[in-house]
Amino acid sequence: MCSSSILISRGILNLTHYTSYEHSQELNVDEIY
Repeated sequence: MCSSSILISRGILNLTHYTSYEHSQELNVDEIY
């Protein structure tokens, strides 16, 4: 149970990091063009 909760929390962190990274990429594209 403990390991599963850690995996879930890590997955959420990865999702938030990935979405924020995509958002920053879009912002950079807007700045360039």
